[in-house]
Amino acid sequence: MRFKITLILSIYIVLIYPQKNLAQSINIGLFSGGSYYYGDIVNYSLQSESVKPSLGLFASYQVSPSISVRANLMYCRVFGADSNLKGNSSETKWQRDRNLAFYSDIFEVSGVMEYNFIKDNTKGGYVRNRYIPYAFVGIGAFYFEPKAIHPITGDPIELRPLKLNGVSYSPIALDIPLGIGFRCYVNSDLQIGLEMSARYTSTSYLDDIDGKAKYPDASNLPNDDARIMVSRNKNSMNPITQIVSNFSGKPRGKIDYINDLFFVYGITVLYKISSHFGRFY
Repeated sequence: MRFKITLILSIYIVLIYPQKNLAQSINIGLFSGGSYYYGDIVNYSLQSESVKPSLGLFASYQVSPSISVRANLMYCRVFGADSNLKGNSSETKWQRDRNLAFYSDIFEVSGVMEYNFIKDNTKGGYVRNRYIPYAFVGIGAFYFEPKAIHPITGDPIELRPLKLNGVSYSPIALDIPLGIGFRCYVNSDLQIGLEMSARYTSTSYLDDIDGKAKYPDASNLPNDDARIMVSRNKNSMNPITQIVSNFSGKPRGKIDYINDLFFVYGITVLYKISSHFGRFY
């Protein structure tokens, strides 16, 4: 319910915000940086190994010196592995023994509204405020497909078709980008900056693990690959028979109070391609 309310507010802010006293400026830009995932594998303990690349293209329209709207195309990779977990608590040991891992390439399209804390006001080649801190919120949709390395073949395998949680889920989900940034004018047309944001998603399956999931009965899984991938527990293989133990009914997920989310952060380059000024305040 909370996600739906935030979603509606984001759509209102981005699409319905009154556009008066326009300072019409169209910009295009590039984004390059890193990404980080939070979910059933990477949660309370930071894992530097989980930092992966992110790249983006965007176009923005300056509604006023304080407000801009922006359309984004973003690619990022998210990754997590229980084996990278550090610490000696019982929770840490449980995750390391569980020994799950995944990666997924995310392709996102989104629209956001930016609010400048210092007015972004240029006219006739003159930059009034060179340094612009800002915040933004919006709505997006993305495609993802969790994969893992098959322990026998060593090849990547898609996890979603294996139904390791006992259910099907969509590879398309919604997200709410929420972030902050800082831009600096190099000249009246070119800006560089830093930006970081969280993407709050509508899915709990970025990592192919539902937070409330339990191990399904192996006999109900669709094929041998599913039975191999469902439990990579370090204690699950009998060293004599080489048969995987049946963990049916035991907890497989961990974070059941929030959907998965991911973070992106990096450098932005923004170039002004058109401007038609109205009244500035």
